Amino acid sequence: MTTKNWWRLCALAGFGVLAVSYIIGTIPHVDTACGGSSELRPILTFEFARTPADIATLFGEDPCRSRLVRAMDTLNTIDVFAFIPMFVAFLVTGAMAVKGHGRTLALAAATIAVIAGLCDQAEDQILFAITAELPGTQAQLDWLFWFVHIKFAGLALAGMAIGWLTLKDSLFGKGVGAMMVLGGLVSLFGLAGSSYWPLASLGLVLAWVPLWAYAIWSGFIRKTAIMNTLR
Repeated sequence: MTTKNWWRLCALAGFGVLAVSYIIGTIPHVDTACGGSSELRPILTFEFARTPADIATLFGEDPCRSRLVRAMDTLNTIDVFAFIPMFVAFLVTGAMAVKGHGRTLALAAATIAVIAGLCDQAEDQILFAITAELPGTQAQLDWLFWFVHIKFAGLALAGMAIGWLTLKDSLFGKGVGAMMVLGGLVSLFGLAGSSYWPLASLGLVLAWVPLWAYAIWSGFIRKTAIMNTLR
C-alpha cells in the first residue's frame, strides 16, 4: 500500500475517533459523579481508583448510583466496540504511513498500539465486573491499575515513536512530530500521581490532533498543494 493511502486510512480512522468521542460525550450523566472530587471526569476517577472505598465514594447512593452505573456501562460498551478499534487503527495506520523513515520503529509503534488496545479491552472487562457488583474487590482494582497504566504508557510511547519518525518528513511534519513527542511526555507525566491524572488523557489529545491534521494534509491535500505551487 502507498504512503498516501496509509495517510488516508489514518485520516478516516481519526475522524472515527473524533466521532466516537463526541458520542461518548452525549451519554446522559457520564460526567456527573455521585461523590468525591468534582475536578476529575468520573471515568478517570473510575479508571484510576485504587480501593473499593474509592469506588463507593464515586458511585455514592441511589438514585445517582444507578444513573452513573448506566452511564459508565454505556461508555465502556462504546469503548469496546468502537473507540478502541478506532484509536488502534488510527495509530497503526499512522505508524505505517511513516515507516519509510524507520521501518523497525514504525512496526514497534504499531505493535505497542495494539498492546495498548488489548489492555484497554481488559480494563473495560474489569470495569464491567465492578459496576455489576459495586464496589468491586481489591484484586480487581489491583489488576485495573496495571491495565490502565500500561494502556496510557503504551499510547504515549506509540505516539512518540510516530512523532519521532514524522520529524523526518516535511517542515509541517517536523512541527507535528514535535507536538506528538511533547504530548506523549505530558501523558506519561500524568501517570505520576493522582494530581496529574487529567494530563494522561490531555497528552494524548495534544498528540493525536496534530497527527490527524497531518494525515488529512498528507492523504488528501499534499499533492494538490504541490501541483498548485508548480503551476
